[in-house]
Amino acid sequence: MHSPRVSIVIPLYKGGCYAKEAISSALSQTYKNFEIILVDNNASDETRNYALPFVKEFPEKVRLIHEVNQGVSFARNKGILEAKGQLIALLDDDDIMYSDKLQRQVEVFDKYPDSAIISCWDDRISYDGKILSPNNVPTEIFWVKILLGETQYYKNSPFIFHLPSTMLFPREKAIACGLYDVRFSPSYMTEDVDFEFRMYKLGYIKVVSHACIAYRFTEGAFEEQKWNGERIRSFTQWAGTNIVFTVMQEYLDLPPSIYRNKLRKIQSQWLREFACFLMRFPEKRSAAKRLFKRALLAQPFDYKAWKSFLRSYYPSRFYAHAFHFESDARFPSSFSFPDGFEETYFSISSRFL
Repeated sequence: MHSPRVSIVIPLYKGGCYAKEAISSALSQTYKNFEIILVDNNASDETRNYALPFVKEFPEKVRLIHEVNQGVSFARNKGILEAKGQLIALLDDDDIMYSDKLQRQVEVFDKYPDSAIISCWDDRISYDGKILSPNNVPTEIFWVKILLGETQYYKNSPFIFHLPSTMLFPREKAIACGLYDVRFSPSYMTEDVDFEFRMYKLGYIKVVSHACIAYRFTEGAFEEQKWNGERIRSFTQWAGTNIVFTVMQEYLDLPPSIYRNKLRKIQSQWLREFACFLMRFPEKRSAAKRLFKRALLAQPFDYKAWKSFLRSYYPSRFYAHAFHFESDARFPSSFSFPDGFEETYFSISSRFL
């Protein structure tokens, strides 16, 4: 195996046939000084069958390692630690790297070698390859702004969330920040923001103003609804363990009276947004109204919390417009809420009140 400068880490789980496309796109880079590390994270047989031929055909470029602990945090950490390159590029097993991604990002890193992350724009594509939304710019994360928005560091360079597949970063900085927090495994849908936030504290984030990856995004109503179901289960899981607020307190070197107020603001918005989502389910609207009240209890002077709360008492025919969902949206018959999710969310709202 050669000594690469960049290691492309691709966790394998359920990418299926798209894993083949992901690996092929990594191999097609115009920048040639790289290796590909495939991390078998209890991958499906289909995914593994698409990946193994690359290991045999390109042994000097592609190697396969195994991580038995389930979760993308474990898988990425294993890949980063096993990497030989100075720089790490992440790629999910259903996304696509455009051929100039590494070339563009390495050039930026060489210009700004103290950077913590080099990111880029992305195209959102459907599972049949259709472009749904081109040139998506990374977005600001509201809770980080609440935590750090008043600091000079944040004012100089606001924290922006980047999809994992867009990122290139120094391996040493990733190790220095503690890698991905496995407390978020198997998946709480927040491990990416947490990792990027800790990297951000070690150096600024630079962005290539060009779409360098394609991120597969669900297109149809069924897929959107399926994703929302997974989101609810994931959020309920982390809510039950209190992991997110525990981690947030670790970030804050502040007196309790100050950080409690910041966490109340974050709680209020999360409760309000989740309650808005629940309003599309007639049988969950009473729970949604209770959550709106808890959001108000956390932030009594928040006009958005008041607006959502008052809208929940509109006639039901106005709910679709008021809470931004399709009036004829239907979830698949297999969809169900996790047991005890309401009690879990109500417990969130009382922790810092």
